[in-house]
Amino acid sequence: MVCVKLMLALFAVFLSVCAGELLQGSQHKLRTGHVAHTENFVAFSTGLTHSIVLTKPVNVTFDRIFLNMGNGYDNNTGVFTCPHSGTYNFVFHALSQQNEQLQLDLYRNNEYIVTGYAHTANDYREVGNHVILALDEYDEVYLRGRGTGRNALYGAPDEVYTTFNGFMVIPDVGRTTKPTQGNTGSGVIG
Repeated sequence: MVCVKLMLALFAVFLSVCAGELLQGSQHKLRTGHVAHTENFVAFSTGLTHSIVLTKPVNVTFDRIFLNMGNGYDNNTGVFTCPHSGTYNFVFHALSQQNEQLQLDLYRNNEYIVTGYAHTANDYREVGNHVILALDEYDEVYLRGRGTGRNALYGAPDEVYTTFNGFMVIPDVGRTTKPTQGNTGSGVIG
């Protein structure tokens, strides 16, 4: 019994070392640009470098592009168009202007998904949210200011507090059915 436990422990250490070497090798290849099929890697990271006030439901257009692998994000429209089907992670974070409210909604193809809301008197307030979605090619994801009242986002060229990011977690290679999602979905891939 002791021998079996020792063998399992050594095997676990071996797997950890192998996984670490694979990760280091992958990171080196990503840094040096030697990854085959880089067009299948999708990630974007954007920021807002000026303050804006939205008084109607319009998309937030982020003007600073930190990363746009796969060219899915369009800074003219504020829309991420999915270049490859898969499971994606989206995160947004924003800072309201002082004494103002801020309510942002994340949409997929004109379908409301999640909200971030902030309001306080005499100060700034942070808002953010995070969601993982299964997307098909050409699905669109974007942030929109809620159409009720003023939505005041703070930004400055040297202080980027408002960001919108997304990246592919799992590609849909060989998927035969769409994952269940929505209000009653389990997120299980069938």
